[in-house]
Amino acid sequence: MAINTSKVVVGGLAAGVVANIIGFLGFGVLLGPRFEAEAAAVAPALQGRGMTSGAIATNVVATFVVAFCSSSCTPRCGRASGPG
Repeated sequence: MAINTSKVVVGGLAAGVVANIIGFLGFGVLLGPRFEAEAAAVAPALQGRGMTSGAIATNVVATFVVAFCSSSCTPRCGRASGPG
């Protein structure tokens, strides 16, 4: 059974967007000031440095890998059982 490439691409992009939004809200808005204070205390050179484009791209690539692994396992292992 072949892997549905379009679903992998759409799933990877959607997961990447969701992961970046959750990461921005969780680590940028809610925990950002605390992280900055702790980073400045440990390494003053990190003062004011945020998430780089490389980190965002890595996050999107990681979600593609998860989407690919999920879609390649589903035909072989079957779908997850529902509740109950």
